[in-house]
Amino acid sequence: MFANPSILAPIGFILAILMALALLRWRRPTLPLATPAGEIAPDEWYRVRRTREHTTRAARALGAVEIFSGVVIGAVGFYEASFRGDLAWMVLFGPLMIGFGMEIGGLMPSWITDCLATTAEIRFFDPRGEIIFERPTTTARIRTLRNRIRPYRLELTATDGTTRRLALDDHGVSTLRALGWIDENESRA
Repeated sequence: MFANPSILAPIGFILAILMALALLRWRRPTLPLATPAGEIAPDEWYRVRRTREHTTRAARALGAVEIFSGVVIGAVGFYEASFRGDLAWMVLFGPLMIGFGMEIGGLMPSWITDCLATTAEIRFFDPRGEIIFERPTTTARIRTLRNRIRPYRLELTATDGTTRRLALDDHGVSTLRALGWIDENESRA
């Protein structure tokens, strides 16, 4: 029916990505809605993860390049796989590069990865599931990284040994400081 497999390769690649996103959407628990930034209220939820509005221009540009490269590499990989070519392994890197590009550029949808905070707890969701970090049993540390793409990393550690790491920008750090999770004079290594 379809004589030209080169047409099917990009279509199959896009369908594989859409099915993976649908699977992640199905697993996502219901998180409270985030309050827009502004005055900090103790009982309101605030989104602290990277979003497109708060990432740097360099991070958005690199994210766009990664996403475009992932689509091209995935399509070439499917095309080569349809003819049993030497570059068929490239199909594995397409979705990986698209995911990295979405995370770097601040384009990761909130139903894949999200981090919301109040003064009492931080709710972190990623493809592994939802984790609730409560204030008395959690240590939150901010690490300053030496790059412009991901300037900060939040490290959450619960007393039971559960740890999660999240890339942050200036907006997320200032929100966590206003909520009282991060000390103003904390040394950042």
